[in-house]
Amino acid sequence: MRRAPSSHPFRFSNGPWSSLPGQHLGEKAVLRQLVGGESLTWRLDLAAGARLASPGLKCECMLSVWTGRAQCSLLGNQVDLSAGHFALVPPNVPFTLRATGHEGCVVVGTLCHRPEQTVLFDPL
Repeated sequence: MRRAPSSHPFRFSNGPWSSLPGQHLGEKAVLRQLVGGESLTWRLDLAAGARLASPGLKCECMLSVWTGRAQCSLLGNQVDLSAGHFALVPPNVPFTLRATGHEGCVVVGTLCHRPEQTVLFDPL
């Protein structure tokens, strides 16, 4: 029995985040991006006190704090997120992220559509 050729453009990828090139956002933040055919997942390594702003993303973004603590400010609200917590950011809403406490944090975000813009965050 022969397998039918797949017409799906998806290709399986795996490996450590450190294998992806890092983009330094100022002195306190490094952004790594895993770009899929339609989606984008990114990881931010924020040093203590690091603060970044996003102009807003074209689709919903699910943020998840993996280590440390972060504060997400959007729509006039400040949400404190500790490791294991998430926030769902609506599309086209500017927001800021800040590492809180005495340690850095790792924040991972997932977008269902790959954005056309190349700048997801700017250091503040």
